[in-house]
Amino acid sequence: MEYKFLQEYKHLEQFCNQIYGVTNGGVTKYIDEMRSLGTSAKILVNSWEDDLHILINLRRLRNSLVHDISTTICTPNDLNLLQNFYNNLLTQNDPLSLYRKAKQSLPKKARPTQPKETFTDLSPVHIPQEPEKDNHLWLFISIAVCPVLLSLLFLAIAIL
Repeated sequence: MEYKFLQEYKHLEQFCNQIYGVTNGGVTKYIDEMRSLGTSAKILVNSWEDDLHILINLRRLRNSLVHDISTTICTPNDLNLLQNFYNNLLTQNDPLSLYRKAKQSLPKKARPTQPKETFTDLSPVHIPQEPEKDNHLWLFISIAVCPVLLSLLFLAIAIL
């Protein structure tokens, strides 16, 4: 039973590693992300707390099986919980996926309305316009200076 549990846990770990782009510690990163989301996630995903505790206990059991000298017993329920979590992850029914889906389905906040003007002076206001800048000069400088800077860069690289 313990061997089967460890094999299944490896699949979970590898999948989480791929999600987070790491070589190890993916399950821990998943747990850390769940912890960081806190209350808002608990509100949107009913099973959030239970799933977090299950995942922490599964990781603890895995660590105990791998690192403890004393015999740790893995139950069929432990294996079942692990397989269910992994399957939920594959089908995007895991807590973080459910949280993201629930968050996306929330209505966007209403855009604030423009405040009503309270002044009564309706005379036109003159807003001075900026004079047009001479963009041709900047274009010429950019074209002239860029090759010089590039050649200096290549020279510096060649010297090093």
